[in-house]
Amino acid sequence: MSNHTTNHNHHSRKERKGGIQELLAAEQRAVSKINEAKTRKIKKMKEARDEAQKEIDSYRKELQDEFEQKWKKDKAADEFSLQIQRKVRDEMRTIDSKVSTNKKQVIEKVLVQVYDITPELHENLQVSIPSETL
Repeated sequence: MSNHTTNHNHHSRKERKGGIQELLAAEQRAVSKINEAKTRKIKKMKEARDEAQKEIDSYRKELQDEFEQKWKKDKAADEFSLQIQRKVRDEMRTIDSKVSTNKKQVIEKVLVQVYDITPELHENLQVSIPSETL
C-alpha cells in the first residue's frame, strides 16, 4: 500500500505541477491578450484623437475662410462707400465754389429780367384801336 500511496502522491504532484503550469500558461495568455487589447485601445484612441483634430482643423479653416471673405466684402463695401463720400464731397465743393463765384451775377440777371420790362403786345394778339384815339 505504501508503494501505491507513494505512487499516488508522486502522480498527484505531477498533475498539480502540470495544472500549475497550465494555469501559469493561461495567465500568461490572459496577460498577453490584455496587453494586446490595451495596445489596440491606445491605437484606436490615438486614431480617434487624430481624426477629431483633423475635423477641428478643417472646421477652423472653414470659419477662417468665411471670416476672411466677409472681411474682404465689408472692406470693399467700406472702400466703395468712401469713394462715393469723396466724390459727393468734391462735387459739393465744386457747386459751392460755382455758387460763390456766380451768385452776384445770377442775382443781377434775375433782377434785370424782373424789373426791366418793356410792355409789348404779343404778335398773335390783334388789337383794334379806335380811330378817335389816334
